[in-house]
Amino acid sequence: MPARFERPCRERGCFERTRDSSGFCATHLTDNSYLRERNKRSVERHKNDPTWKLYKSVAWSRLKEALFGYGNVICQRIVDGRRCTHPVEQWHHIISPRKRESLFYTPSNLVGVCHQHHPPTEGEPKENLARLNEIYVPTIWRQIKF
Repeated sequence: MPARFERPCRERGCFERTRDSSGFCATHLTDNSYLRERNKRSVERHKNDPTWKLYKSVAWSRLKEALFGYGNVICQRIVDGRRCTHPVEQWHHIISPRKRESLFYTPSNLVGVCHQHHPPTEGEPKENLARLNEIYVPTIWRQIKF
């Protein structure tokens, strides 16, 4: 593949030239006005969201570690009768925590998926709920007995 043409950095006031596909020079690749603005919007959007705060909790972090510890490390999505072979990158709630917050920490309501197979919807679409066993491999989980 031929090399890209050099072009000016996208950061305002920077006169460096770059061939990077992002359009930013090496100095502004990780610290630029676009990323700062995106992060600011993200913080504002999530600041007062009670569901978002659950994702930042210690309990959520421990649950994810436990799920990985029980062997849920490969994407649970079934495509054309075969399980995906990519590693788990995200945990998807079958029923959105915005609809039923009580199921947020319930392992049977969670499936580990790769980035490619994470649905764009909050929770699983209604038409898929009746056929979950055709779409996902069940999450491995064992209750701790006292």
